[in-house]
Amino acid sequence: MDRSVPKTGSEEIELYIRTYYSLLRSSHAVQLDALVETHLTMGSSLHINARQPTPDASALFYSIMRLPACIADVDLVVMGQTDRVFRDYGYPIVDDWQRVIAPARRRRMSYDGKNTLAVYIASRSDIDDLIPTLVAYQIEWNKLHLILQSLTVQATLAAYAADPSLSRTADLARVLEISPDDLSRLQEAWGREMIPTLKKVAKSPKRFAVRLLAGTYINYQRATSDWWRSVRERIAIDIEDRPVYFVSSNVHAIPNLLSGLALRDEEEILRFVDRVGDPALKAEYDYVRVRAELNNKNNFLYYALRRYASVPDVESRRLDAERQHGIYRAPALHGFDIEAEIIELSKLDPERMDPRLLCGGLDEMRRLQDSDAVIVNIDYPLGMAAYHVLAKISQDATRM
Repeated sequence: MDRSVPKTGSEEIELYIRTYYSLLRSSHAVQLDALVETHLTMGSSLHINARQPTPDASALFYSIMRLPACIADVDLVVMGQTDRVFRDYGYPIVDDWQRVIAPARRRRMSYDGKNTLAVYIASRSDIDDLIPTLVAYQIEWNKLHLILQSLTVQATLAAYAADPSLSRTADLARVLEISPDDLSRLQEAWGREMIPTLKKVAKSPKRFAVRLLAGTYINYQRATSDWWRSVRERIAIDIEDRPVYFVSSNVHAIPNLLSGLALRDEEEILRFVDRVGDPALKAEYDYVRVRAELNNKNNFLYYALRRYASVPDVESRRLDAERQHGIYRAPALHGFDIEAEIIELSKLDPERMDPRLLCGGLDEMRRLQDSDAVIVNIDYPLGMAAYHVLAKISQDATRM
């Protein structure tokens, strides 16, 4: 392992990366304690106060939002690309574990209900994102653990649990050595689990172990191949010898603009907004009504459609409307968590489209019906995963 003293900030980052990849070459789980030194030396802009004895609430909040709630109970994080990799390395039923999600990071993860988290990785970028997040979480957990050993702090926590008033909130923030605003953010992140989580923090320090089951380039290629094969099985559209437009976007924006469902169901959606009583949704609607602009109204309808789709039968009608207009979805059911869409331009109906897409009038837009081109939309792969996905699709799409 290269442990030479770095001379610049970039060298410190490179040393950190080299260190954890060297550790991950082990065939066994490795303790993240071994990375704390280089993590602190790196001086991450996302963990500015890592060296301070007081908690860095911003770094903790960032980590919490990118890890599943069960992370408070996890001791071992196992990383692999596919179900097959997990099976080959002694985890045969990972697919039957509880699926868990992180609020601010889309990544397929499964929890065994005890102390092990399985994380599906699509590229080295997932490792470069996950490892520093885990280390930061562990560092900040252990700072709070030391603080919570005080009987005074424990009494203040118990008082807050019994009566979370503003004064008790201020008292708890003070003894935890963070600001009331930071405590509010942690409460937002942890929700109802904040008190139980802080009790877990008080009970024991965090000592993560991590294990990378297979990290070779060929394993990432195999994972991408398995994912693309699953997409092709669900969407039986031949893209060979057809013009292909490759897009990386969320899976709502393009179908909303092309299918016309939200515009067609405008009255029902607006009645739903009035009925559901969501203050944020209602405030946005009131703003749109005051402005009375087409762009604002249509954008609001697309925004509200995501909530409206929770109404029985609406989701099935939405998918039917999309398929009628050549929009086909392939949800991420196995492997890494990337949803895909394939859209046949010849089946699009310009009269259903968002008016902002109509270039040159309806007659010009109807020329799309003579096109054999397709759009392949991939839901925002992280980092190098985008390269693996694009490389794989380009093997089939000869006219991309």
